Amino acid sequence: MSTNRRDFLKLAGAAAAAITSAAAAHAGVPASSVAKFDDEYDVVIIGSGFAGMACALKAGQAGKKVLILEKMPTVGGNSAICGGNVACPVNPVQAAQGIKDSKELFIADCLKDGLGINYPNLLGTIADRCNDTIKMVVDCGCEFVPNKMLFEAGHSVPRSYEIKAGTGSGYIIPMHNELKKLPNVKIMTRAKFDDFILDENGRVVGVTYRKGYRFDSKLQ
Repeated sequence: MSTNRRDFLKLAGAAAAAITSAAAAHAGVPASSVAKFDDEYDVVIIGSGFAGMACALKAGQAGKKVLILEKMPTVGGNSAICGGNVACPVNPVQAAQGIKDSKELFIADCLKDGLGINYPNLLGTIADRCNDTIKMVVDCGCEFVPNKMLFEAGHSVPRSYEIKAGTGSGYIIPMHNELKKLPNVKIMTRAKFDDFILDENGRVVGVTYRKGYRFDSKLQ
């Protein structure tokens, strides 16, 4: 792995509080030991998959200065190569085809298929916001197979949209193109997150990352 340069990024105070709990998984770098930050952002996002790109879009559209750190040479990660179909209960295509569905049925299906270890409140959030999510990606240029609902395993009714591209790249490429239109959003590839920088109160005030990151080709 290339470790020729380690940069220090400073986070704005408002963003720092939102990710403090994530720092518990890392020992952290004391802010007092950082002589100089290399740059400052309102939002630093680790990874450029679905969640990272959605976060960057919303924050960037809100006028925030955003940085995405992606350790791979291209964006998307596993999101770019997954099947790409997405379950969305109580959607317009279901309504047009007379498919009866509900938030409660969706949660029940997920709990059954997930052996009861799911978080029902988060399942409820998915049900409440999935149509907003579909609109967001369609606005970015994502294309679904029209007038089609997939009946996928674990679901008791057809409720999944089928992405035309056949893989998650059908989301990643359009979302990436939208992000490139935002001058306040920067995406760095081969940039591997290393650690959080913590102040004396344990609050995240920055992150460290490595530039020019590459996997060791002799590792296996």
